[in-house]
Amino acid sequence: MKKILSYVAIFIATVNCYAQITFEKGYFISNEGEKVECLIKNIDWKDTPTEFIYKRSAIDSEKTNTINSIKEFGIYNSSKYIRANIDIDKSSSIVGELSNNRNPVFIRETLFLKVLIEGDASLFSYKNSNLKRFFFSTNEREVTQLIYKKYTNNYTIYENKQFLQQLFNNLKCHTLTTKRIEALKYNDSSLSNFFIDYNECRNSESINFYRNSKKRKAFSLAIKAGVNNNSLSIKNSTDNSRNTDFGNKISGRFGVEAEYIFPFNKNKWSLVIAPAYQSFKSQKSTESNNVSGNTLVSSINYSSIEVPIGVKHSFFLNKNSKIYLLGSYVVTDIKIDSAVDFNRGDGSNLSSLNIKPNSSFAVTLGYKYDKYSIDLRYNSKDLLGNYSFWSSDYKSLSLNIGYTIF
Repeated sequence: MKKILSYVAIFIATVNCYAQITFEKGYFISNEGEKVECLIKNIDWKDTPTEFIYKRSAIDSEKTNTINSIKEFGIYNSSKYIRANIDIDKSSSIVGELSNNRNPVFIRETLFLKVLIEGDASLFSYKNSNLKRFFFSTNEREVTQLIYKKYTNNYTIYENKQFLQQLFNNLKCHTLTTKRIEALKYNDSSLSNFFIDYNECRNSESINFYRNSKKRKAFSLAIKAGVNNNSLSIKNSTDNSRNTDFGNKISGRFGVEAEYIFPFNKNKWSLVIAPAYQSFKSQKSTESNNVSGNTLVSSINYSSIEVPIGVKHSFFLNKNSKIYLLGSYVVTDIKIDSAVDFNRGDGSNLSSLNIKPNSSFAVTLGYKYDKYSIDLRYNSKDLLGNYSFWSSDYKSLSLNIGYTIF
């Protein structure tokens, strides 16, 4: 198994080097004001970047531009960033780290801001880990933070929603009522829609970069079916007469896979939950002087619904195909009429063991083309985790075929 994992790691690293690098048409504006057409590596930044990788042409070598050397950069039909020297409040919004100061604490920094809406009134965002801030500008006003801050007083959490007053004072138009402003949320969609409506009210054209960034598939559901090559051996630390190797057996496997695709890094990361039915049945007869009739018949009947939750990383080969690696944690294993039985040769029961699988890890390597997928999954676990003197080694190697419904 170690050799298999090492080969997988080498293979994934190779694919990552050659298949992940995607450059898209874009531009940047230098400190001198020169606009340079280029190809920019679009990694769909989760956090606001401080630099980016670009090439002047498809055959050119890669270069890096930093925030110190450019005023603006963008990827056509996708995203745009501007450099701004601004006051920003970086107070934490994490419960347990909240300040008891209601007012923002500003520091002056030079940052890239992501353009969400561009028009007479423009909306920008900045994100770094758990910190998310929004900024705005108008024809009369330079880029300014929209103030929203959580704070605490006597163990009660309050909200400073000064951004509502800022919008009321600076973005007045007859179609935008006080009630509309009061209903705004401090998030991308709520603020973006408001800025679009304001620009329309002012007969100003808006460029909606936020809409472009939302053109993504967030959820998918697939059905999967395959075959398991299972093996099991059990041992008793006090009585080795019942140690049994049940060998390898082939059985069926089927289930569903629900996937949530994270909104960053070009859809490469996702959260997966994939419940599936699987089973293993085997019987082994051995000679034993400790059993009446001198024959011990050991049998395993194990069927369950596994419920693994994991994180998938995809390596896109082109628009329609990808290779993916999925690491999963089997949080529960719902057993169905499962037990290990020890019988005498005449069929009478000697003893039985209840099966109670421990939580376990699984790794899956797969390939997907359009709606169809094929993958190889490996899982190992202990089926007798509830017994002090018993241990088991259950291994399952699965070959699965899937079809994505949506």
